[in-house]
Amino acid sequence: MNNRIKIIREEFGISQADLCRRLGWKQSRVANYEANIRTPNLVDSRGILAALVSLGAQCTLESLFPLKSGEDSLATLNDMLPVPSGDEQSCNCAVDAYSPGASA
Repeated sequence: MNNRIKIIREEFGISQADLCRRLGWKQSRVANYEANIRTPNLVDSRGILAALVSLGAQCTLESLFPLKSGEDSLATLNDMLPVPSGDEQSCNCAVDAYSPGASA
């Protein structure tokens, strides 16, 4: 998943160092996220959003981490969420039920 952390941060004049200080993270961690070397989990994604907004950026989780298409979105979301051991089948059924184009 490509993110727009660096683009939004720079658009609002926020330095990487300021973002790192606000998050309490090492600069290498944010640099890895910005370069798409690592992908932040949902908790970290929300933390990045909150830090950027508190530093003056106007953005949403969706603008910071844009999704591509319905199927790509589900695949990305599934990659971010842990599946409890033994619950794979029930999780797959839930994903199928809420997939774009699924019948109600």
